[in-house]
Amino acid sequence: MGGTERFQENGIIQIENLVKRYGSFVALDHLNLNVREGEIFGLLGPNGSGKTTVINCMLALLKYDKGSIRIFGQEMAPDHYEVKKQIGIILQNVAVFDELTVDERFRLEADQIRQTKFIAVKPVNNPESANILKRATGLDQGESEAIVLTDELKADLLLMDEAKGRNVSAQMGIRIMGTIGILMAAYEEQELTSDEVRECVDGLQRAGRHIGQRHYQMLLSRLKN
Repeated sequence: MGGTERFQENGIIQIENLVKRYGSFVALDHLNLNVREGEIFGLLGPNGSGKTTVINCMLALLKYDKGSIRIFGQEMAPDHYEVKKQIGIILQNVAVFDELTVDERFRLEADQIRQTKFIAVKPVNNPESANILKRATGLDQGESEAIVLTDELKADLLLMDEAKGRNVSAQMGIRIMGTIGILMAAYEEQELTSDEVRECVDGLQRAGRHIGQRHYQMLLSRLKN
């Protein structure tokens, strides 16, 4: 059978045994899909069920663990621009930064952070991944997006202050650092003195921020008097 005949028989979108995992969570479990020319096909499901993950895998915007995807008879790849030129898509835009501006008390500080040259506010490429992680772990939206974005960017380090978020990140093999780690790093780089570190920790505790006693004692033991 010729290539054109096989393409017409099998459809313009061919997905076979597609598997996508986020750590131990399986988002797509051996998905098979065949859409023929002229068909209108809808993916239905609640948030976090994997709809956007399928689309992003189809567009080669997201790496998957197993399976094959062919569009217009060609195996999809990030650099197959001729195929991508024939595809139209509208993606939703979810910004992690929005969480910082919910409370009016922090809006000014958040805007100042956003305007700094060394900080870039980036949306995740695959919001569905964050929704899936949120549903699977119980994390909030910002933490879920931060973890997904870290994975997408292949970042060296994720700053994560919530214990649950740190645990999920560690399970996914992401290097993490919390508040104590940041203060200790600033001290070791001589950006903060020991007195300034103690003042920061005391201020956090007075503000009601929980700091584990074990980490607190470990920090104090490493500070020079």
